[in-house]
Amino acid sequence: MNKIKKILFVCTANICRSPMAEVILKENLRNSGNTDISISSAGLMDMKGGRARDEAIEIIRNLGVDISHHRSRHLTDDMIKEADMIIVMEASHRDNILGKYPESSDKVFLLSRFGNEKGIERDVADPYGASVFYYRTAFREISFYINGLLNFLKGLPS
Repeated sequence: MNKIKKILFVCTANICRSPMAEVILKENLRNSGNTDISISSAGLMDMKGGRARDEAIEIIRNLGVDISHHRSRHLTDDMIKEADMIIVMEASHRDNILGKYPESSDKVFLLSRFGNEKGIERDVADPYGASVFYYRTAFREISFYINGLLNFLKGLPS
C-alpha cells in the first residue's frame, strides 16, 4: 500500500461518529507531530449541513477541541476517488460504498479492523437519539480503534 495522505471517515449522517473519529485521529496525529495526513469525514445520508450532535460536541470538547462549527457533509464521488483510505463505522456502510464503488474495495475498511490482531470486526453502534452514555461508549470504542489505526499507519512504508 502506498503512503496514506488522505483518510476519510464515513458514518450514516456525519453528525456523531465520523466527526468524533476525525477529531480523535487529527489530535493524535497533531500531538505526534504528523501533519502529512489529511483527515475528513462524511455521511451516507444527506443531512444538508446539519450540526454535530450536542452530545458529540460536549465529549470532543473534553479533548480541548470545539466542533460546534462542524456541518455534515454528504459523501460524494470525488471524496471516494480522492481518499487513500475510507474508514467506516458499520459493515452496512462498507457494503453501501462498495455497492456503488466496487473499484474502492482495497481502500474501504471497517474501523474495528484496527482494534485487534485477529481481524474480528464489529460495528461501532450509532448513538444517535440515545443518552450521553452511548455517545461516551462510541467515543471510547472509536478512540480504542484509532489507537490501532495509528499503529497500522506507523507500520506503512514511507
